[in-house]
Amino acid sequence: MPDNEPRVLVTGAASGIGAACAAVLAQAGTPLVLTDIADPAGVPAGDVTWVRADVTSDADRARLLDGAGQLAGVVHNAGILRAADPATLSPDTWDAVMSVNLTATFRLVQAALGQLADHASIVLMSSVSAKWAATPESIAYAASKAAILSLTRSFATYLAPRGIRVNAICPGIIDTPMQRDLLRRVAAARGIATERLKAERSTTIPLGRMGDPAEVAQVAAFLLSPAASYMTGQSINVTGGMVTH
Repeated sequence: MPDNEPRVLVTGAASGIGAACAAVLAQAGTPLVLTDIADPAGVPAGDVTWVRADVTSDADRARLLDGAGQLAGVVHNAGILRAADPATLSPDTWDAVMSVNLTATFRLVQAALGQLADHASIVLMSSVSAKWAATPESIAYAASKAAILSLTRSFATYLAPRGIRVNAICPGIIDTPMQRDLLRRVAAARGIATERLKAERSTTIPLGRMGDPAEVAQVAAFLLSPAASYMTGQSINVTGGMVTH
């Protein structure tokens, strides 16, 4: 890949919001490095490099960044959700969620600091769960995503002298494999039909529908762009009106 052309790194790019971000950015002609722990069904056309990597692994992060070159931006989507009743949530499950969603986020941004071009943009993927707690079975996920908002503010302040912007997106109920898996698991735990739970959750959305991953990806593309040049340290809700703060 050309050493003189900064690229955008997209993690969690094999499916869901990460894959949508990859597709939207590739269509706009953005040079990309894409990564996930799993191989994707397909890689978008364009100036795109795919690297299979586990962002929780020090060795994989180093290998990923060594091959990425200078970075114009990062869109960090990699994350997991493990649904469990708060009373029975195991220490191993809590630790696994925090390792992927929080610690790996910090370590990735930390490791990329020397490769970020001045005036680069970082987009961290938080969640409506960071601000809205209607699904107690996702307590570990919600806590990890709330912590992402703190990381966003801290890195935004730290990197401001270099003109590097750091913002977070808080997606709401988005039609992704993770969301569908959550619906199945929570419905089973509550002893109700998945479709009933889906319908109940839809009533909490003022716009009356789940979001599409591409609708989140378009916001990520905006935050990477010069159009968002005076925005940093922000958490942007993409929730269909579920959360307005």
